[in-house]
Amino acid sequence: MVGIIALALSAVALVLGIVALAKAVELRDDLNRQKRQQGDLSDTLKQRLEGLAKSLSARESPFAPTSSRASPSSSPASQQSPPAPARREAPRPTPPPEPEPQQEQFINFDCAQCNQNIEAPIAMAGYHVTCPTCSALITVPLESSGAAAARAAAREDQPVIGDDVDMEEEVLKGATVRIDISKVFEDAEPPKRQIVIKRRG
Repeated sequence: MVGIIALALSAVALVLGIVALAKAVELRDDLNRQKRQQGDLSDTLKQRLEGLAKSLSARESPFAPTSSRASPSSSPASQQSPPAPARREAPRPTPPPEPEPQQEQFINFDCAQCNQNIEAPIAMAGYHVTCPTCSALITVPLESSGAAAARAAAREDQPVIGDDVDMEEEVLKGATVRIDISKVFEDAEPPKRQIVIKRRG
């Protein structure tokens, strides 16, 4: 009887041990399963975090400094900006034309003594000069008298008078004599100045 009870107790203990072992195995499997799930979850979370970090790094951060955002290598606006227009050279001023040399003006008049037609530079107007034909002292008028043209027209209308007229002398008298200003100014006398006294009111 005692042996049967002991055998029964042994069987019960064996069954309990088997049950406990099964529970332990099941618990271990649960723990391993949880660990695997946690590992998979951590891997998935890690992958998601890495993908999020990559996407954030690819995008431009709103808190980034202006210099990094406006860098010429990454800014599309700077790459698409039109080229600066070429500078145009300012037109060079055209130099004024050189003035043409002015011709020297002369005063044409006749000698009061021998009627010799004389041309004197306009700078000698009012000076006393010597007639190159009769050596008379004459005054250069302020402007041409115009008598030479009238005399030349009258001489063309008159016929030649006799053989006693010296043609060479007549031609010399009709020719115009030009006075050299460089020689005349040495002997020329300046015009006399008139003193005008105004009455006191």
